[in-house]
Amino acid sequence: MTQTNQLQLDMKAKKRLILSFVALLFCLLGAGESRAQDSYVGLWNFDEADLSASSGEDMEYLGDTGDIAEFGTTESFAIPAINGEIANVLKLPKLTPEQGLKVILPEASNGEGDLVNNWTAIMDIYYPLTSSGKKRALIEIVTDEWVAGAADAEFYVSANNGIGTAGFEVGTLTPGEWHRVVMVMNVEGASEGLGSGKLYIDGNYAGGTAVPADALDGRWSLDTMFELSVALFQDDNNESEEVIVNSVQILFDSLNAGQIGALGGAQAAGVPKELPDVPSFVTEWTPSAAYANADTDLGVVIDSGDTVIGGNSFSLSLNGNVVASEVTEDGGVFTVKASGDAALAKASKYELKVTYTDSLAGEKSFSTKFEIPVYFENFDSVELGPNVDEAVASEEAWSPEGPEGWVVDRSGVPGNNEEHVGYLPDEDDDG
Repeated sequence: MTQTNQLQLDMKAKKRLILSFVALLFCLLGAGESRAQDSYVGLWNFDEADLSASSGEDMEYLGDTGDIAEFGTTESFAIPAINGEIANVLKLPKLTPEQGLKVILPEASNGEGDLVNNWTAIMDIYYPLTSSGKKRALIEIVTDEWVAGAADAEFYVSANNGIGTAGFEVGTLTPGEWHRVVMVMNVEGASEGLGSGKLYIDGNYAGGTAVPADALDGRWSLDTMFELSVALFQDDNNESEEVIVNSVQILFDSLNAGQIGALGGAQAAGVPKELPDVPSFVTEWTPSAAYANADTDLGVVIDSGDTVIGGNSFSLSLNGNVVASEVTEDGGVFTVKASGDAALAKASKYELKVTYTDSLAGEKSFSTKFEIPVYFENFDSVELGPNVDEAVASEEAWSPEGPEGWVVDRSGVPGNNEEHVGYLPDEDDDG
């Protein structure tokens, strides 16, 4: 293993000590609203050139990983500094399925289950250019020995450099650059269609997906009852590449977009244990997609985070022209809606912008762009009913009817009339 840059370790430790003292003083003086982080936080910054934890239990090596792991700095490994600062890091080569890092988890449960169903994992990582085009494991929760189809790591970097889970891949993790990757699981409410997995890169939302209705205490829930651990950079299918790690944090809580935005990108000091103050942020736009109908509503929802927003300061504009709007507030969340009918033309592009004033940034604005095509249908108006023959049960699986004005023509579907081989009559007329 390489020698750790002791001067860098000392500087980093002093910086953290100063920040901790300032944070403590801030709390004692009562400045601002306290945002205690009560849920479990595990944090590993590799400051001591080993797997000791800054919070939680020390990591462990899987198999003989300790024989090939190297501690050093961004300078000693001749890789880019993080925002111009030399950082202490752990370097792992391509690993076998028996190698990796083991995170020890405490006994706990949340999200109405027996395991930890709501959680967040944060990693400051660097993949070299040679990793591009190859799949790379990030987090392995269970194996296919316990859950069918779980041979792949639950979260990974795809061959296209996106962040993925179970074939759902979004964003771009550029090789040769430092990134802060955040994976947020909220499995609670999965049976009601409320569970989700969300992915962020450098503080920005990359994409998300719903979890299966039966996901509670399943593949994406942390094992805090049996093995009490989770594996990093390990994969049953040998999908691993060289990676340099600056910091890892696991929280038994689902962070929101504002909290993750406040954390931003990778930092030489690593991921902070205490969350920084959250600026105000957008939680929803209307329209929410790149395309919309000409009669779409216009609006935005703003979460005030840890700031104070002047309710009378909101202004909504469309292509630079102010539009009349109504503002409502509920628990620090503001909903701004255009109060009149906007004359939106087909085959036209628009930019919707909101401007307001908060106590942290002063005047602040966000905008979104969308287009009104000549014809648009997103099928949101279709009411789905329960499945008929599919093996996976769902109360909202399909509908025999299309949107208003559509006619469903089944005449050309094989097996759908008496002239087709394998025809089965629809005796119960359920489609």
